[in-house]
Amino acid sequence: MLDLSEFGRRVQVVREHLDLSQVQLASKLDTNQVLISRLENGLGASIDLLFKFVNFLNSKKLPAYQLFITPFNIDAFTKTSKIDLKSTKAIPQIQKKVSQLQTYLEKERELVAELSLIMKMMES
Repeated sequence: MLDLSEFGRRVQVVREHLDLSQVQLASKLDTNQVLISRLENGLGASIDLLFKFVNFLNSKKLPAYQLFITPFNIDAFTKTSKIDLKSTKAIPQIQKKVSQLQTYLEKERELVAELSLIMKMMES
């Protein structure tokens, strides 16, 4: 099960993968470095900060839901693929992308439930 410590580690891995310091990420999220450090060290964070982080990832077209699933795969934050519309394989590729998008949307819905669970864990 995902706990605050593991979630914080994942946030740190993603931040480092994006080549951002804690200060830089804090600036992008309109918060301060201490709160980013607390989040990454599994000491908790406000639900507002969690939503800001998720929205930041979404604004970068990164799959925020990946933070909440096991196994965690940092490669999900870098995979991009283009479809050659002139290819005879374009329709199956588009169908696959639509399926991936549907999965992504389902995970985004689950994200709200996961954030609620994390918030409850932080309150205890």
